[in-house]
Amino acid sequence: MMNPHSCDDAHLAATYEQTPPPDLLALLEEQDDFLLLGHVNPDGDAVGSVLALAHMLRDMGRTVAAAFPSPPPRWWTDMPGADLVQDNPRQAPVVIALDCDGAGRLAGLQPLHAAAQYSVEIDHHSSTDRTSDILYVDPAAGATGILVFRIIEALGRPLTSAIATCIYWAVATDTGFFRFANTSTEVLEICARCAACGADPHSIAHTNVGIRPLPHLILKGRALVGLESYLDGRVLASAIGPEDFVAAGADRTHVEEIIDDIRLAENVDIYVLFKAIDLDNRWEVSLRSSVVNCAQVARDFGGGGHAEAAGFTFDGPLEKGRTRLLDALSKALPDHHHG
Repeated sequence: MMNPHSCDDAHLAATYEQTPPPDLLALLEEQDDFLLLGHVNPDGDAVGSVLALAHMLRDMGRTVAAAFPSPPPRWWTDMPGADLVQDNPRQAPVVIALDCDGAGRLAGLQPLHAAAQYSVEIDHHSSTDRTSDILYVDPAAGATGILVFRIIEALGRPLTSAIATCIYWAVATDTGFFRFANTSTEVLEICARCAACGADPHSIAHTNVGIRPLPHLILKGRALVGLESYLDGRVLASAIGPEDFVAAGADRTHVEEIIDDIRLAENVDIYVLFKAIDLDNRWEVSLRSSVVNCAQVARDFGGGGHAEAAGFTFDGPLEKGRTRLLDALSKALPDHHHG
């Protein structure tokens, strides 16, 4: 059992089934120049995991930079290590993709990953579409931040306040602040350790779920007003298009977590949010369900994610994309209504 009050070393007494691969640990110890990348439209786990690992490498005296293919949410500058994030990163010998569900979600940064002398993926998504030289993937982990924590443990590196803050941020946000099914004993133990080592749970929760900018609230209102039921009430969906973003004065960063508010509706099996920011008819789709494997549905449309939370994009009219998705969901739904 770990001692949550001791931060003198970074070791937990508990051992976990999926330990970091030796070739990854050797690479982190032997190489000097790293570029860490998160996925497009990064969430708390992507940003927190990237910055936690970046802190560790910088503390080891390594050259390290971080980058994301699209801007992180508004709160990312509150996370320690924001100075490490670059808009136009240079090629590095070691490029590590974190929380990406396959390198395709690196979008415009994918060539940097592909051209690296050593390409690495650290992830907890279940995708099997992996092309990196070194993989550390554990779909049973509650967040990619947990894998970073295990790496820090395995290398015997100290859990500094900055690292603890980033890991807590990553794990807490990806578990819905301990509300989602991926909240495990390991999740709670690691977050307790991070809190003991300098992470401020109240501040992190307040920044992520305790306050919202007005454009987000207006956009959420428009999404909730537009809710419609499909497939005999088993699917609840809404769409927010360019006119909604204009009316709300909102941008892409204001969309986060609206789908989780929709998920509060009872007696529904699948929750869907369509969103298009521009007039080019490119729609992003968020799926949530504890009944249907969202990741499998999303992969059939070229996307990915987790069993209970996934997404994909499509080009074309909303009506056509919605009809195709509803047809797929009607086949994926079990006979029994679980709502």
